[in-house]
Amino acid sequence: MENIFDRGRKTGKAALCKLHDIEMSFRRIHTSLTATLCAVLVASACGRAWCDDPAGAAAGNTQAAAPGADAADRTEQVDPLTKLARLLPDDVSKFNAETTAAVKQLVPQIEMGVEEFGFYPLDATPDEILDTVRGLVNIKREVDRLMHATFVRRTEFVKLPAGEPRREAIRSFLACTAALTDLSGRLRYLSFDAINDAAIDLRKPAENREKLIDVLLEGRSSIGAAVMIVALFDPPASGDVARLSDRGKEKLLTLVRETGQNDVMPRLAAFVRQESLSPQIVIA
Repeated sequence: MENIFDRGRKTGKAALCKLHDIEMSFRRIHTSLTATLCAVLVASACGRAWCDDPAGAAAGNTQAAAPGADAADRTEQVDPLTKLARLLPDDVSKFNAETTAAVKQLVPQIEMGVEEFGFYPLDATPDEILDTVRGLVNIKREVDRLMHATFVRRTEFVKLPAGEPRREAIRSFLACTAALTDLSGRLRYLSFDAINDAAIDLRKPAENREKLIDVLLEGRSSIGAAVMIVALFDPPASGDVARLSDRGKEKLLTLVRETGQNDVMPRLAAFVRQESLSPQIVIA
């Protein structure tokens, strides 16, 4: 029988989904206007005439000429994250105003896509919820990979000859890395909420909780470790949250260890001080 908590949660999530749909409509309009503005700035920076197809520019056609972008972007539907990976230069000398404008155009598209992806339907099955979490974890991991791969190039500017081209490349590099850092932080915030919702919806049976930890461990999700750390503690017997098995707790401890999530240390310390821990968990 459905309890008050479940009914309240479903009602609240239904209202949240309606608000989310309205917000997404406004954000699509904002993103389209931002993309058009970026296209104008790109054309101005490169000394080219404004294109005859503003709608095409808003859809990302302006990126075709961006350094590092694959020409295939012009002829195939490519998701914004793949475009971003193709766009970021391997050579620091290729960072310029056009690169900056294209990155700033893609970042809000990626954020909006992730936010929309993280909203699964109220009647989603456990497998559908797990697939949503898996997708969010993989997207966050790819954004972080791109961010770190770009950061490590910061020492390469010293190899470029002094002058305005180098200064322009440095300015573009700093703007791009700032945009990537901001995107990573925003995705962390969005992922935390989505994974927390998934943890609630998969609170029983225990097998679902363990499957969620498997997905998080597969993606080495530090966000997942922060969300799931409470599963180390046995819930009240009278509640509707399933107790995580010792095997599941071992996996969760492995996730905490591999991600190095410092935020969970106080809870972890409280957990290991419990006298009722089994030898299997103590060894883990």
